[in-house]
Amino acid sequence: MRALVGPKREAELLMGTLRRMYEASPETFRQFAGTVASVLPESLRYGTAYARQWRALQSATGWADSDLQLHVARELRRVLMRASEAVPFYSSWDIPTLRTSDPAEVRAALESLPLVDKNTVRSAGAEFRPGGVMGRASRLTTTSGTAGSPLELAVDYAASAREWAFMQHHWRRAGMPAGGRRAVLRGQLVHDRRSGNFWYDEPMTRSRIFSTPDLSAATVAQYVAAISDFGADVLHAYPSTALLLADLMRDAGLRSPSLTLVLLGSEAIYPHERGLLEEDFGCPVYSWYGHTEKCVLAYDAEEPGLLSPEWLYGYVELVDDEGQVIRSPGVPGRIVGTGFLNSATVLVRYATDDWAQWAVSPEGATLSLARLSNIVAHRERETLLAHDGSGISVTYLHGAHDAALGKVREMQYVQVAPGQVRIDAVMRSGATEADLLAVQRVYGERLAGRVDVKVRMVEQIARSYSGKRQLVRTEIHAPDGK
Repeated sequence: MRALVGPKREAELLMGTLRRMYEASPETFRQFAGTVASVLPESLRYGTAYARQWRALQSATGWADSDLQLHVARELRRVLMRASEAVPFYSSWDIPTLRTSDPAEVRAALESLPLVDKNTVRSAGAEFRPGGVMGRASRLTTTSGTAGSPLELAVDYAASAREWAFMQHHWRRAGMPAGGRRAVLRGQLVHDRRSGNFWYDEPMTRSRIFSTPDLSAATVAQYVAAISDFGADVLHAYPSTALLLADLMRDAGLRSPSLTLVLLGSEAIYPHERGLLEEDFGCPVYSWYGHTEKCVLAYDAEEPGLLSPEWLYGYVELVDDEGQVIRSPGVPGRIVGTGFLNSATVLVRYATDDWAQWAVSPEGATLSLARLSNIVAHRERETLLAHDGSGISVTYLHGAHDAALGKVREMQYVQVAPGQVRIDAVMRSGATEADLLAVQRVYGERLAGRVDVKVRMVEQIARSYSGKRQLVRTEIHAPDGK
């Protein structure tokens, strides 16, 4: 990645400085500045990096596959050259010298390199930064840490602005109007909530941010009214939170706000859940896959259950347990990404903890027609331990819908001992003991002979600290507290 020079670089440094000042300002100033900025054109509101990326995305629409292949090869070559020349971590790597951007040659060079995993980035974080230092136009951020181990990364402000252009581009293609307003329920905790204020407005992005942990039967009417009063065009939420909102509205007899689109990310969404949300909110549901590391982005394709990699964002590979590249459809593999956006932390062949398979492999089709399926995040790959020591996939258990589960609002699988699982279930209002017994029957049949199941009714289920659902929790502790 060649360092930007001249006016473009100065503009990005200025935007980074202004962004830091904005984020460090008191709430009253941010509200005032955001309100003023909200009336500006997006190119001024979000800066030059956003504007350039937006224009690039518009111009790339309708590219021939040869154009896309060449662009991706150039981006990969640029990242590899930058890693070799300026990033300390890669100084020991034998990165091939690429004289041209021939797609086959560049891909072969990339695949000759080792993988980098999260633990390596965590332990050698600064070595992944050009020169080993923080840039002036960058900041530190952390991943959500759903698996219990957040990762700290340097992210430049230009990368965040460019990523916002990608998100806006795909959301609008899905149906969000230009300048649309978002009601956001993504794990945030509103600090003023004790005084009854369960949301605040973010004028800069035309968003109303709601306190997710405070959504309940007692507050749902306030939330629905606030979404409607704000004039939200879209609901932007974790799938589990959107499902909870829909259930609470249904129980309270509340009509859905008038929405154009429901945006869902950061958690798995199962087909029957998508159908329920589309019915309850009366609009399409749109989801995507991405992560804080900014290496891979994939978005809903036209075909149900499939996602299209965004090749302008980063290069996607799938590898098996031996690190070999998977080229055939239908073979599960780990998602590996090389990011094109973030120059503050350069990640080459970053192996995520998430898995997927090619429904249509880029080997047998054009890049634009490649499709991913069965993306399973690390938090969804957890298994329950059976009597015989074998594992039972939570995806198998939770992905299969049964009419007898209609009275269940949400649930969590708790492993209390090998071969013993307790299901904590939050039931909808009006649920009876018979409904609880029906849940017991369904899971007793699914796990018959392998796991002893007990279902209990609870008032609520704790989320991770980032507000995401945890489908599996263990109460098994190692001997001697280890």
